[in-house]
Amino acid sequence: MTATGLAPVWASPLALFQIMKASLHDLQTAFKQFQLAYTAARIGLPDALAQGARTSDDLADTLAIPANRLNRLLRAMVWAGYLELHPDAAYALTDSGRELISSTPNSPVGGLIFQGRFFYQAWGGLFDYIKNGKIPYETAHGVRIFDQLVDDPDLANAFNGGFAARTAEYSAEIARLPVFANARRLVDIGGGDGRLLLDILAELPAARGVVFDLPILQTDAAKAIAASPAGDRCTFAAGDLFQSIPDAADLYLLKWVVHDWEDERAVRLLRNVAARLQDGAKLILIERLMPDALADMMPLVQPDMNMLCLNGGGERTRAEYAALLHAAGLKLTAIEPIENPYGFVVMIAEAPR
Repeated sequence: MTATGLAPVWASPLALFQIMKASLHDLQTAFKQFQLAYTAARIGLPDALAQGARTSDDLADTLAIPANRLNRLLRAMVWAGYLELHPDAAYALTDSGRELISSTPNSPVGGLIFQGRFFYQAWGGLFDYIKNGKIPYETAHGVRIFDQLVDDPDLANAFNGGFAARTAEYSAEIARLPVFANARRLVDIGGGDGRLLLDILAELPAARGVVFDLPILQTDAAKAIAASPAGDRCTFAAGDLFQSIPDAADLYLLKWVVHDWEDERAVRLLRNVAARLQDGAKLILIERLMPDALADMMPLVQPDMNMLCLNGGGERTRAEYAALLHAAGLKLTAIEPIENPYGFVVMIAEAPR
């Protein structure tokens, strides 16, 4: 019995069955509602209705979508609760639908589209991974994510933008860590458009840096570098992080890169970095740490599964990162917590002495 004198719900098999039945029914419709919201947001339907109700023909002209196809989406959006149909045959956003307007403050639309483009179909391949170990994204698309990004600039930009957390929220604190005090040359491996490195360089006026990433990101990086106060001390180098990376740096940064990869490839990457560490140079890993206890893991289970479905990677414990570094010929020497909304910590590794 509980403190109120009532038996907990789970004490009744019938009550538990009713809850499970309702939940399973919701699951059967939730993925459909997500696809409707994602599709509507991506074609700009909620934005087209932001100023008021419009007819289906008017919307078809504005969105350049054939009316017969758009009409089916519109009525499905009514079913899902995102739209309502007025007596004058005009469609309008409901309160739920207004959340899909991209221009509203703190709009979730960018995240919704990112999840739809990269994770929705990938999660559909989870069964095949459990049965035969095939990466879910590859099952869904026939190619691994990073191979696809090389050939698709639009997808690469969307991927980089979706994973580029607001670095200004924590980059200054990173730059104030003692390990950065005497750094004069930094290389950000897999640095995307360079926002993290540029923010750090802004705090280190005596340092210079190189953003290293796929050639397809060079244009975006050039724009970010040109717009940054630290841009005159930063350059972009294109290449494959599993092949040759820039050398002669004091610090190598890997932010949210190692968690992309399964253990074998993660060790290959780390060995490639280890080969560049000379004269006391260090590797800085910026990652989430998976707790050891199952109950404490719950906030990171979904991100962990996202990385599994995307590219076979995942979030790791301190011991697992230490083991990866050891296998690559490196030693984890320190972990620095930093204030940030994403759960990042800063791990410092170097060659054993």
